[in-house]
Amino acid sequence: MTYVDTSKVNQVQPFVEMNWLRQYEDQNLVFNDVYSFDNDYPVNRYQLKVGFEGNTTKNWTEWGNVLYTVGDQSYKEVKAMAGFKYQ
Repeated sequence: MTYVDTSKVNQVQPFVEMNWLRQYEDQNLVFNDVYSFDNDYPVNRYQLKVGFEGNTTKNWTEWGNVLYTVGDQSYKEVKAMAGFKYQ
């Protein structure tokens, strides 16, 4: 009897992720007392990420997700990511 491991073929795993990001201090960078950079993020941000990871064949892996962030002071951000790997 021949055993074939199909656990990694044609398998897609969806996921949902929720995060609360809290910034306790201002994040500033100052170079040579001349250049200053501030990140302007709100103190509280809330994120929802929905995506998937999967293997269509033994050698191909794919993934993708969409991230939606809201926060204080009408802060909104949308990001998307997709990728694949051949191994």
